[in-house]
Amino acid sequence: MIFWKKDGEDVYEDVELRETLPNQDGSFQKRSILKVSAEELQKHTYTCVIEHSSLEKDLVLPDSNMFLFHPEPPLMEILPPITPKV
Repeated sequence: MIFWKKDGEDVYEDVELRETLPNQDGSFQKRSILKVSAEELQKHTYTCVIEHSSLEKDLVLPDSNMFLFHPEPPLMEILPPITPKV
């Protein structure tokens, strides 16, 4: 499971969870997109939390570990750096 936090609180609005995609090595990847204005990105701290049975504890990624894009409208996109075996 992938979910977002804003200043430590769960975020449910403006979140897009994409489909699970297989990798050739038997692992998979998941993408979650949170749309955030440039102003909100400056004013708040965002983190992405990844829960998976292969992890001993939740993986919490600060926004410095995320890929940032600034199209219309600006959005923050995370590509989790874990690819658990299926």
